[in-house]
Amino acid sequence: MKIDKLNLDGKKDSIEVLDKIFSAKINKRLVDNVLYKTNANYKGRHAKTKQQNEITGSTSKIYAQKGTGGARHASRKAPIFVGGGVAHGPKGELAYKKRKLNKSEKKLSIASLITEKKMEMKLLKSPGKWNGVTYKEDIQTVRNLLTNR
Repeated sequence: MKIDKLNLDGKKDSIEVLDKIFSAKINKRLVDNVLYKTNANYKGRHAKTKQQNEITGSTSKIYAQKGTGGARHASRKAPIFVGGGVAHGPKGELAYKKRKLNKSEKKLSIASLITEKKMEMKLLKSPGKWNGVTYKEDIQTVRNLLTNR
């Protein structure tokens, strides 16, 4: 498959590209799924608190169940006590599952996005070096490229 390419001078050329990349089936659900998985995997889950079972110390009852006049309690590790575990705190990275992303899913979603951008005529690759000396000339070159489409 050949697609048109514009030089910085405004001249049109054509280059040979793979059909399976530039004319792939557009799959929005797959693209959404890939974005969801990658964003979820980037999220850092570093905060961690100690649960009741992770506190070191005795697990014996503090005092007798009856006859003291106080509320019934078990061990000092309970979340109600100072120095006890945290009831519903963050559990750290290992408690959250990593969402697996297949290589084929990633490739197909990228091909789908490239195809969509090509259809919308929004595919633009910048060259390595601009020939303009000033910012004003660079802006003029980009305007020329966009109007020559």
